[in-house]
Amino acid sequence: MIKVLIANNNLNEIKGIITTLSYKNNNIKIINISTEKKEALRSTLNLYPDIIISEKDFFSKKEIQENYFYNPLFVTKEILNNEKKFKEVINTILIQKNLKRTNKKNININLISKKIFKHLLKLNFNSNMKGTIYLADSIAYTYFYNERNVIECLNTSVYPIVANKNNTTTDIVRWDIIKTINQMYKYNKRYEPKIINNFLNSYTEMQSSAKLFIKQYLNMLLKKQRISKLQLNEIKLCTGTYGKK
Repeated sequence: MIKVLIANNNLNEIKGIITTLSYKNNNIKIINISTEKKEALRSTLNLYPDIIISEKDFFSKKEIQENYFYNPLFVTKEILNNEKKFKEVINTILIQKNLKRTNKKNININLISKKIFKHLLKLNFNSNMKGTIYLADSIAYTYFYNERNVIECLNTSVYPIVANKNNTTTDIVRWDIIKTINQMYKYNKRYEPKIINNFLNSYTEMQSSAKLFIKQYLNMLLKKQRISKLQLNEIKLCTGTYGKK
């Protein structure tokens, strides 16, 4: 359940926000409505909302962090009314919640990522490019969380986690992944086109798109190995014949 705090001193706007939220997602729960700054800060401390819907001039994210060392996501009315942007916010929160559950279950995503990395090398990815590591991490997280539409929001849902893990930025993760995918395509198109034909199906369709590549890779995992999504800690990547003449 995603907990929402509404911080607004305009009753008409509050009614509109409640109406909008009722159509957004069944997993959203409004935990409190605060019309004053002090009340909103107190509610944040006591109730730990995942999202605070507020205008920029009501109170700032900095005030929350300075007072309570807490980091909820702030959403304005503009974001709330933008279906795509609000969906990205929801997916980001679902990722964070799953990350907490992952830690509790001691499931080693790092091990999964390392196995994916080794398999990417069989597809002639460059082991010296950081983008290959970032891509392996992104595939592992995307597969593990398996939340609806997460793959459609890589920039806000998956890449920030990969960036944090590797002590870099989301933009660097995104661009390095694109570069390593392009390098792999160019190499295979010239030297081993069978990899593109057998695994990737189409050079022109997939090139430069991390989202499409990850989708194709996940489909390969499910098809070739029939991996159960309930047994992610037992992943055994296929060795296959990709990259072999």
